[in-house]
Amino acid sequence: MRPVVWFSVVSLFLVSACTIKPVKKPVAPDSAAWLSHQNTLKHVDNWQFSGRFAAKTDTENWTGGISWSQSMQEYQINISGPLSSGSISLEGTEDYSKLSVSDSEWYEDINPQLLLQHHTGLKLPIEELRYWLRGLPALNSAHKIIEFNEAGQLQKLQQNNWEISFKRYKNVGTISVPDKIFLLNHEINVRLIIQKWQIRS
Repeated sequence: MRPVVWFSVVSLFLVSACTIKPVKKPVAPDSAAWLSHQNTLKHVDNWQFSGRFAAKTDTENWTGGISWSQSMQEYQINISGPLSSGSISLEGTEDYSKLSVSDSEWYEDINPQLLLQHHTGLKLPIEELRYWLRGLPALNSAHKIIEFNEAGQLQKLQQNNWEISFKRYKNVGTISVPDKIFLLNHEINVRLIIQKWQIRS
């Protein structure tokens, strides 16, 4: 290869290398963007959503609709479609939970997750989901933030033996909340798509 041609090839390679997108610096847990976003979400305690979910274990699969209404400490969750017992309603506070099955039977327990799992076989981390649904780590439990997105929002979180991936966010008014969340632990894989978010004042 003649020297002039060789120089041209090298120059072209260097120009191409310079066009490669630089690695973006990850958002730090103490960044202003995350702290501001976190503070906003902590004050969102009156909300509701509706959507769909799919859950899978080694032996079972569920798909269905889900709606959740939260007012301070009180909640009501409706699940339809996937359960052999038909649609169910789970409601309560931090100290009390009631599970209604097809409007004909009801059961009570302190722990909503165990109540749901015992009567339907479906394992959902109800207490933690109240926070994860807003894009926050659950309170009073150790957690590890794996990744933020460029806007300073959670993208991947580990907590209570779950890995939570926040795949997508949407704006509800001036507040950004997740509308696509994947949950994974050693027993179950859950995918949640929120189709309608509402934040009440």
